[in-house]
Amino acid sequence: QQLDELVKARFVELFGDPATNEKGWGIRNLENVTAVVTYGLTVRPEYISEGIDLVSARELHKGYVDYNAAPKISENDFAKLSEKGKPQKNDILFSKTGSIGHCALVTEGKPFAITQNAARIGLKTEAVNPLWLLYYLRMDYIQDWCKDHAKGNAVKDFQLQDMKVIPLFDCPMELQNQFATFVEQIDK
Repeated sequence: QQLDELVKARFVELFGDPATNEKGWGIRNLENVTAVVTYGLTVRPEYISEGIDLVSARELHKGYVDYNAAPKISENDFAKLSEKGKPQKNDILFSKTGSIGHCALVTEGKPFAITQNAARIGLKTEAVNPLWLLYYLRMDYIQDWCKDHAKGNAVKDFQLQDMKVIPLFDCPMELQNQFATFVEQIDK
């Protein structure tokens, strides 16, 4: 927890707080740095004891993709899914239903699928550093912004068209990379 606070403090030191933008960054929308913003399958296949991981919002709440807790589906069912529900390395997964805003970076190239309550944010890595964006999306102001824009009464849902317009600092890639290097050192 203290290391996480250290990373957040370093973020604010380099980029400022998204709530106030005291560094005066230009603002763009999340869709400006993404190749795809979508969600996973809507019809649940049969679960089996061993197979391909099926990740939902529940497997993101720890801040990483918890493959061990994910139910499994068959390779045959996985093969039938559209590509939109099959995350790739450097995608960010974002819980969009119920507990909104839990997010994790896909760090492995292993095959797995996501459900409809997890959004897949496929990035243009030439436009944004994935690790920088992960921590940006975890900032309190952005988390509150997402929750404020969620719709529904009993169960809140953060819709994709709202996700695409999350306000995003337009800051230099070199600075994003510097922050990402710091995070990687902390993770060690």
